[in-house]
Amino acid sequence: METINITVKLHEHQVVRFQQFIEEHVEVLDFKILPDTQKMWDEDEVFQSMVKEQKKHNKLVSKYINDNNNKYKTK
Repeated sequence: METINITVKLHEHQVVRFQQFIEEHVEVLDFKILPDTQKMWDEDEVFQSMVKEQKKHNKLVSKYINDNNNKYKTK
């Protein structure tokens, strides 16, 4: 089985119906509604710095996983 993560934009009134639809058809491991942080990004340098560092960290973790996950796969 594969685990897939997607991010979609929906109108607020569509969220509950979308969540119900997804949960009826697949096993949902996590479902989050992400806050709109655009204004924070535009106005807050500390937040910008944190997000940039998080992106660097996520990239390193992804590279590590891609380079090493084959050692742990079941046959």
